[in-house]
Amino acid sequence: MKTKIYIGKFVKYLRDFSIVVAGIAVTLYVQNRATVQNEKKDTALYLNALKLELEDNCTTIDTVISIMEETTSYAHYITTHDAKSVHPDTMQRYWLVYNNIMVIKFSYDAFEMFKTSGNMRFIVDKEVLRSIWTAYGELKILEDVCALYYQKKMEPLMAEIQMQREGKPIGIPLYDFSLGVGGEIVSAIIGDCKEYSSKIEKVISNIEKLLQ
Repeated sequence: MKTKIYIGKFVKYLRDFSIVVAGIAVTLYVQNRATVQNEKKDTALYLNALKLELEDNCTTIDTVISIMEETTSYAHYITTHDAKSVHPDTMQRYWLVYNNIMVIKFSYDAFEMFKTSGNMRFIVDKEVLRSIWTAYGELKILEDVCALYYQKKMEPLMAEIQMQREGKPIGIPLYDFSLGVGGEIVSAIIGDCKEYSSKIEKVISNIEKLLQ
């Protein structure tokens, strides 16, 4: 009789224990699913922010191309004219080309947030992840090259401004610079811009696929 009682208690214990274990398992499963879903949502938010930032950076690259192509146009114009034959209206149109120093900056905030978030580990396609890193690395290179160009331009520009203050003739503004080292850097910038823009557009396309 006692044996039957013990067996009955043991069966009841096993049943209650199984219910508790099953309940814990279901709870953990639901929590895990919720965690995974939240991680997917967070990753999607970061990827969308990256996509928008890269699109903005592409727009900036287009602006740089426009500026540098105008600079190339100025260099071409002055090779076919001397100080006496340049047209005042044309020189006025090119005023910003030869008389302006710009700071070219790209955006990195979304990428920095993505790096520190830890969500990179949820990107299964590591090739896409690598291309994102490469894109931002090349943006930094382009930014540095643009900074180098304007750094090189600063010295002859300031020298000509000082000459104008002293009433000395300068001939064609930034003539030597535009046809020398300045022209070489501009050609490199235009080439890099077109190459990087094409790469970034592919990265954006890959990010869009991940977001689908």
